[in-house]
Amino acid sequence: MSKTLRLAICFIAAFAVIFAPVRQGKKKAAFDGEIFRLHVVANSDSPYDQALKLKVRDVVLAQAAEITVGAKDAEQAEKLLKANEEKLQAAAAKAIASEGASFCTYADFGVFHFPLRRYGSVTLPEGDYNALKIIIGKGEGHNWWCVMYPPLCVLGETAEFEEKSLEGLSEKTKKAITEKPEIKVKWKFAELFGRSGNEKQERKKKRKREQEKHLLF
Repeated sequence: MSKTLRLAICFIAAFAVIFAPVRQGKKKAAFDGEIFRLHVVANSDSPYDQALKLKVRDVVLAQAAEITVGAKDAEQAEKLLKANEEKLQAAAAKAIASEGASFCTYADFGVFHFPLRRYGSVTLPEGDYNALKIIIGKGEGHNWWCVMYPPLCVLGETAEFEEKSLEGLSEKTKKAITEKPEIKVKWKFAELFGRSGNEKQERKKKRKREQEKHLLF
């Protein structure tokens, strides 16, 4: 397949995904202006494609770190990343080519839905977030999610949060993503024991009433 033909196919595929009906409508982003996330979608769930997804993740994060090094907030980081979209796509394409693959890759900036994710002491609730979405090939494989700004992603097998990176967030946002929910524990044993004791008392009272009734007649 010629390079021109492959680029044309990639362009058509990107257009179909990016402008699909599910993207219609304006959504409100969670922690708007403070958190900007990354979403990488693998071609498929095969071991090869999943490993390739992590390769792409690593180079995109490395490139993004260079691009956003002087950003003061998530909004500025997003603008810098959008201005360097070609660099990000080129980095992803190079990583894929280095593994001998020829998948199309394309980047999409927007507001996307993310599931609840926990990273150490930090919890990002389920919701819609401003994000960069990198789609590899058909984009039918499992996803990888993290936070691109503040720079909370760590390259490697896992993504972790560095507490010092939270310093740029507002107190309200920091509290929302780090505060542990209050959990009320109800001891089942105590509940059953109490119920059993109450039932026993009721049976005793019932027998006593029957005995008193028998004595009257």
